[in-house]
Amino acid sequence: MTDTTQSNYAKLERGERRISPEWAAKFGKILGKDPALFLGKGDREIINAVAYGRGAVAPIQAVADTTAIPIRNFSFLGKTGPLALDPDSAGTYPAPHYLAGVKDAYVLVMPDDSMMPRYRPGQHLHIHPRRTASPGAAVVVMLKDGTGMVAEFGGWANGSLLVSTYADGEREFAADDIEAVHIVVGSQEAL
Repeated sequence: MTDTTQSNYAKLERGERRISPEWAAKFGKILGKDPALFLGKGDREIINAVAYGRGAVAPIQAVADTTAIPIRNFSFLGKTGPLALDPDSAGTYPAPHYLAGVKDAYVLVMPDDSMMPRYRPGQHLHIHPRRTASPGAAVVVMLKDGTGMVAEFGGWANGSLLVSTYADGEREFAADDIEAVHIVVGSQEAL
């Protein structure tokens, strides 16, 4: 009914693909729902134009996005030691539309100036834990010893993860030492 494949549906469910306004309009019509339910609340004008015609007012108001994701922090081990990801949430954050419904998504407060000018200390980084990083992407690297860092992804080579920061340059970690690599998909100044 929507002229797409099972593969595309699976990508939507995993959060690897964002639904287009056109698809939202199709799904809304098929399911008898307001198309805004399938998109973030910031897309209200686009949805009105696609689903109801330019300048039209939607017959049903969008449901408020009540999805919240946890805020996580790194803390220093010692005065200038490595960074450790705090296992406890520091509260919640309204999920941006591209992370709404993404399992295990979180916001990380940028802990230091290692990625300046790209990210500043205190800035909120939106983390998608299931998307695959490509070279040049900002990532959160978590090591099995509990430490971690925000860095630019360089790739995998010879059983090692290659990353770099603006402050410290290139770093290499053995694949066996890596707990996870999560991609940064957006950022925002602290609310």
